[in-house]
Amino acid sequence: MNARLMWELVDKPKWAFRLVMFVFLTLGISTGTRMQYLYLVVMGLIALNGPAGDAFWILGLSRRDYNLQRRIEVGASVTIFVVVILLITQMPWFLIAGYLAIAAVVLFWDLTIPQTDKSRKKEILSQSSGRTDEGRFPPTIEGQLIDRPQVIGWILIVCLTVATSLIYWGIAVIWGGAWSQTVSILAIIWAAIFFMVYQDSLSSSLRDYVTFGGTRTFWAKRTILINAVVPGLLIAAGAVVPRWHLISALGAIYLLLVLMVIALGLTARTSWPVTAPVLIGAIALEVYIVIGINHESYILPTIAAVAGYVVGGLLLPSMARRTDIYSGGLARWLGMASTTS
Repeated sequence: MNARLMWELVDKPKWAFRLVMFVFLTLGISTGTRMQYLYLVVMGLIALNGPAGDAFWILGLSRRDYNLQRRIEVGASVTIFVVVILLITQMPWFLIAGYLAIAAVVLFWDLTIPQTDKSRKKEILSQSSGRTDEGRFPPTIEGQLIDRPQVIGWILIVCLTVATSLIYWGIAVIWGGAWSQTVSILAIIWAAIFFMVYQDSLSSSLRDYVTFGGTRTFWAKRTILINAVVPGLLIAAGAVVPRWHLISALGAIYLLLVLMVIALGLTARTSWPVTAPVLIGAIALEVYIVIGINHESYILPTIAAVAGYVVGGLLLPSMARRTDIYSGGLARWLGMASTTS
């Protein structure tokens, strides 16, 4: 395998995202946070991640080619990581040596070429039984390509919210505000990453649905309804239950956040005149909600969020029709989307 082919196989957006993460986590360590070793573990795990294998399957390359590429990329990433920790930390030499030993095992281990479920396309077959670990979805292209990925995405969002809240509450009770503040920063970072992944899922849902004969307008209408269910329930609960106004505000935040995620996922050279105003409006309303929460004002910000989501929903069919379904959206440039999808 020649050097030019190896360079083309490098997932450049993924590497750009990796470097951004290194910068953010390095800044966290340099501020003297008490959780610097947790940051270092995260950076170390990122450094040990090899390239995706889908491109190697498509090009018919060998296991030897994949492992050569993986060793070069992991070696470069580990080198950057070790240089970072030597420059900004006082980490003992035996911990660095231990990490290098783990990296050596990863480098010399001969792995098979990984292949994702997404590349196999097993979960989008419309003739499947529709039975999944998360429940039953209709064996139709709507059930398999629209409902299934979006419902599963919201299940994960809810689980992430509950788990983060419990961890934050537990740490705040046991260790106090210093640790809980650091955990909240981590939660924001990983929540942003998760929503970017969900954005790629939405883009893939549209692409696959259109490929199997669906229309963009129907996808837009169904998507805007599915993603309003959980936030709508939170807003309704906050309106009915006394002193639950903050729950309504959380639902409003989710409404606008998912609207931003959808707009980002549909952003392309042909669609940005529609997606950009929706994105800017959603961000402005998010700021308005945060200001309202700080002033214990919930009703007007929640109404504004609902109105903004309705307007975004009305514009979503236009965004779906204008977008390039094969561009990958913003997730492609942040390393969240597969280069072969």
